[in-house]
Amino acid sequence: VITDPKYLETMVNEFGFTKEQATLLYEAYDKYQKKNPAKASEEWNDKKIKQFYSNLAALYPGYSSEDKLFKKMAVTPSTPQAVAFFNSLGVDGEALKEAVNEQHSTCQKNEKRDFVHECAIFAIMAEHTGKKGLGEDATKLLEDLDTDKNIPFLKKKGISGISEDVDAIIGYKGDVYSGDMGIDDRKSDIAAYNIYYRMRNCENGNIWETMTQYNEGVSEGKINGSKEFLAHFGNGDPEKGMEELKKDLDRETNGTNMLKKRTTPEKIAARKIEFLDHISKESGIDWK
Repeated sequence: VITDPKYLETMVNEFGFTKEQATLLYEAYDKYQKKNPAKASEEWNDKKIKQFYSNLAALYPGYSSEDKLFKKMAVTPSTPQAVAFFNSLGVDGEALKEAVNEQHSTCQKNEKRDFVHECAIFAIMAEHTGKKGLGEDATKLLEDLDTDKNIPFLKKKGISGISEDVDAIIGYKGDVYSGDMGIDDRKSDIAAYNIYYRMRNCENGNIWETMTQYNEGVSEGKINGSKEFLAHFGNGDPEKGMEELKKDLDRETNGTNMLKKRTTPEKIAARKIEFLDHISKESGIDWK
């Protein structure tokens, strides 16, 4: 049982979990780690990120194989399979499902980060980092994306023209071009991007500890998430990164073109400004 007050306080402050729910999440990874010992390599870290976080994400049906579009875009379990996965570890899968779904349904109202959204981003990035042309039937998938109105959030799997910005489309860029980006999305899109690369590069292979350390650093004001986010775009230079981010947000792809059909130019422009304002305020780097 986790008794670290810093971990518990961070999960309450950043996500709004109860201490009991935070403890259950910790125990899930602890038992997973015992069955999958840490190894020091990016490839092994990606395998663990994909397996563990795809199961956490799938506890929310919209990020599971039960969702028609998500199933085509990602190798992901169904919600019952995810519950069974955690049960097999010796954790109460139904209680985990209830915890993440409750948090997901209240995070925007409570202005907290969206935990299951971040898990989905981790899993998709781990699956697709460095991969292009994964062989899906792009034409059929584009048709489905163009006609289905219930996309919870856009991922990519081998769609020509989206490969170059998959990490953006599944997070911040997809949220901007959907015209629907609340404070929970802004916070989580930034955090998930930073955490994924930290987990992938962690030397001891403990991806949960790496995530926790980042969250604690942000909560305590020791890590500036927006500045770190910008540094990814500017090869370590946040100010250069701001200019590159602005270019990236304006650069349209097949993915953004699909999303923009479901909203208005005015909403997209507003979401861009809100996102850049948020990053500017937190990082101290002016975007105008």
